[in-house]
Amino acid sequence: MTLFLANSFEKRSPALLALFTSISAIFTLWLRGQFWRYATLLGFQGVLALLVVLAFPIMEMILEQIVEEKMKKVGEKIRAHDARLRELQRKRNTGS
Repeated sequence: MTLFLANSFEKRSPALLALFTSISAIFTLWLRGQFWRYATLLGFQGVLALLVVLAFPIMEMILEQIVEEKMKKVGEKIRAHDARLRELQRKRNTGS
């Protein structure tokens, strides 16, 4: 289990490896070869995986809407600024 956890991360430090080893040791002591405890652990991981599968697309859609609204506001400000600059340029050209 420690090696599986360690291979899941790119940067492995000795502290991270020690953490994985301690977590694996705790799980090993808790499971002690009993199938129902192992099934409970796998069920918990399955529930977490299901939440991740459902939550990330929803969060992505929300973030996409927020970014789209921000880009609209920025675009409006840029167009307003461009209109002001064109008006100033037109006044300078006709006023000179």
